[in-house]
Amino acid sequence: MGARVTALAIQPENPNHTVEVSVAGHEKPRKFNHVITTLPFGCLRNVDTSGCFFSWDLQTAIRSLSYDCSTKVAIRFSSRWWEQDNLKQCGGVSSTDRPIRKVIYPSYGMNKNDGATIIVSYTWSQDATRMGSLVQGYNTPEEKLLVDLIIGDLAVMHGLDKEYLSNLVVDHHAHDWSHEPNSGGDSSPFQRENKLFMFNRRFCFFWTKPICNSIPTCNATCGWITSFCWRSDKCTSCVRAFL
Repeated sequence: MGARVTALAIQPENPNHTVEVSVAGHEKPRKFNHVITTLPFGCLRNVDTSGCFFSWDLQTAIRSLSYDCSTKVAIRFSSRWWEQDNLKQCGGVSSTDRPIRKVIYPSYGMNKNDGATIIVSYTWSQDATRMGSLVQGYNTPEEKLLVDLIIGDLAVMHGLDKEYLSNLVVDHHAHDWSHEPNSGGDSSPFQRENKLFMFNRRFCFFWTKPICNSIPTCNATCGWITSFCWRSDKCTSCVRAFL
């Protein structure tokens, strides 16, 4: 736990096909009979898998599968202004063609007098690329501009005064998944260039004895829960078959 895997290698001369897992900061690799990885392809590309003897098709899938951009911005306000009598927005989602695109209101603590945090912007694709260009770190000039733009959009969407909303801001947090080292992107969208890999489940889930990989952000099925259940079943089935 808390260690970065740098390489995976199969030992073909070993009758049990032992897997050697190299970890950053450790001189000797760790040996296992089976390895199940859940790395997104963006992260798996940073692991040396030359000793795994992956097929060329699989290597191409790991390199080529496209991951979409996504950006989220949350702001904590000192009061729950969206639940006021003239708005009455208790939970739920609002959509707009303005840059913030989606606003997600909390469904907890409703009708209380204390403040709350709401996701004031949730964007994907090109919208996320443009919004993410302003996610440059807390209190940077770019991020101050980001918050100002978001407050302006919220004011227009809800028919409120921009200065009034600005005075209610307590804190904020912005995250751009394109700069997330643990995912290398948000998820694999249903786009034309991804259809080959998403419908060919041997790429969404691959099994190179005794290594199997279940990709958490590549959905060939409809819905996250269904996809996770399918991948879990495939992993356990392959390990049982290898025993």
